Amino acid sequence: MKTRRRRWISGWVLAAALVAVPAATPAAAEETEPFPQLASARDFPDADAVVLRARKTVAWHPDGRLTEDFHTFVHILQAPAAEKYRVYRMFWRPADQQLRLLKAVTYENASEFVPADAAATGDRVPDGIADPAYNQVLERVVTLPDVAPGRLLEVRMERTTAAASRGFSGVEFFQADDPLRDKRLHIGLPEGAALKYRAFNGDFIQSLRHSERGRVLHSFFVRDVPAAATEPFAPPLAGSAARLVYSSYAGWREAAAPFADAYWRAVATPGPATAARTAALVAGAATPRERAQRLFHFVTRELALVPVTVPMAGLRPAEPDAALAAGAGDVKDKAALLGAMLAAAGLEAVPVFLNRDRLPLAEDVPAMEQFDTLVLRLELPDGAPVYLDPAGGTDTFGWCAAAADNHGLFVGRDRTAFADTGAAAGPANAADNRMTIRLDADGGAAIEVVAALNGLFAARARELLGRLPPAEREAAFRELASRWAAGAVPRGGDATGLEASDRGVELRQAVARGDLTVRQGDVVVLDTPSLPLPFAEVSFWLGEPERRTPLDLGEPAVSRTVTEIQLPPGSEVLHLPAETARTTPAWSARRTFRLDAARGVIRVEEEVAVTRRTLPPADYTETRRFFEAFTARAAGLILYRLPAAGAPAPRSGR
Repeated sequence: MKTRRRRWISGWVLAAALVAVPAATPAAAEETEPFPQLASARDFPDADAVVLRARKTVAWHPDGRLTEDFHTFVHILQAPAAEKYRVYRMFWRPADQQLRLLKAVTYENASEFVPADAAATGDRVPDGIADPAYNQVLERVVTLPDVAPGRLLEVRMERTTAAASRGFSGVEFFQADDPLRDKRLHIGLPEGAALKYRAFNGDFIQSLRHSERGRVLHSFFVRDVPAAATEPFAPPLAGSAARLVYSSYAGWREAAAPFADAYWRAVATPGPATAARTAALVAGAATPRERAQRLFHFVTRELALVPVTVPMAGLRPAEPDAALAAGAGDVKDKAALLGAMLAAAGLEAVPVFLNRDRLPLAEDVPAMEQFDTLVLRLELPDGAPVYLDPAGGTDTFGWCAAAADNHGLFVGRDRTAFADTGAAAGPANAADNRMTIRLDADGGAAIEVVAALNGLFAARARELLGRLPPAEREAAFRELASRWAAGAVPRGGDATGLEASDRGVELRQAVARGDLTVRQGDVVVLDTPSLPLPFAEVSFWLGEPERRTPLDLGEPAVSRTVTEIQLPPGSEVLHLPAETARTTPAWSARRTFRLDAARGVIRVEEEVAVTRRTLPPADYTETRRFFEAFTARAAGLILYRLPAAGAPAPRSGR
């Protein structure tokens, strides 16, 4: 996940960073500018490449057409950058856009600007889209020849969007994971048209505005921007990099109109095929909730997802009958189909546009590019609102990760407004585990685990186990057992709730181990088994000695485990670990050991919770030290003495 996000920002450098020329001047004017001064490795000792010049010009014409001109120069310094910049990609929509490659050159001898052979180009269906017939979005791939350290790359493209909108909008980044020497964004529009914009993390972005020949030109520019810091498990670079959100729309209703108009039209008139399929699916359903569940499962399970984010493929969804016939659709297509089917079943759902990474939103700048997905908010008469993910990533009715404690744009029938989703997005991400360990005098143990999973954990269990045949499910249980009880012999495992996606999942597992303890005479050392945290591997999180960027902790979650250890009869407890506890704004952890002498049982209670999505760099070192001690072998060592043969049972004590 983190790698994908960083590549997306790099893709800006390759594509969205590509542009030039004010709208009020001829495009050819940029061609007369000299080549940029080459970078020196001495000036950029830690850089693999430097973006020497990036220009983007956005021109909105009186007839409604939008032209975007992209022009960039990149100087390759180190070998790793050669592979990253060898291929340029730009998305475009054949239905309403044209894309032209104006220039793509590798300069073999950059000091003399000697061009290599022409670049190879072609269009293809984007990665992750299985259906080769899909044509809503294509990817223009430009492969530059002979890219190597010391060489200069120049790429220029022009994308034109037909007049089909009441305005335009976008998001432009002014920082990436390579240094940026000079970037400019020019936005030209007719006199009288207003441009709204807001910068995030970009106090250094300068701007100018001037009028010329009946047009207004807004220019934004930066120089000598260092590379953004990148580390493993960091939040998306888009959240910390300098970015500018801009829009010419009068308001959010106008910006969302292509989707809103089509969605509510589909709700009013679902289409004959959609109405017929809905009637068949809800036949016999006793309650509105059951009707909604059946329709949700149909759309998420039976229609393939085209993995194109909002609004890459535009905002106008396919007609419900067309999506039904195709058996596939992207998230907006599936949202419109599900909304229409719910309406045909007497239910109404409101679309909500969201950003999964919860980036700050410019609510005063109506740009739909700030969102990357959408969900539906369904009111049911028997309880709190339910958020549904039409993409069906988790196939869970009533739990929606994207909507959990998020803030988004609600697109109602007559009103469009921002609001919080709140806790109504679904149950908490919680794992409540019970482990029972029965020890014998020879060091063997019978172990049973019962795990009650909700929210994200239940969804992951369904993804892992839900659709596996019996033999593969057995293998999966063996793999799970090996993670917390290495060398154990499986004694069976089962799961309930895998099919009922509106409830939690319960996993049961039993194993036997012959070497759980180490015996020295009559003294036994027990290293208490501990279940792995279900939301992340702490060792992965905290692998580096220090950090410069926040640590992405993922979804807020809690894992609670109660372990009961039944000692051999007559055992005397010599040592129990001390209680360990720590609470911070981002996480908490606690472990306690208690002896029930009457039963000869040691009770271990453990709880680890993530309460915020990110950990500040200033708190990282302390967190790392704590969890190193918390997960160390010595933290769970129990000592007890076995009774001598024929001796009366000793009193257990600490």
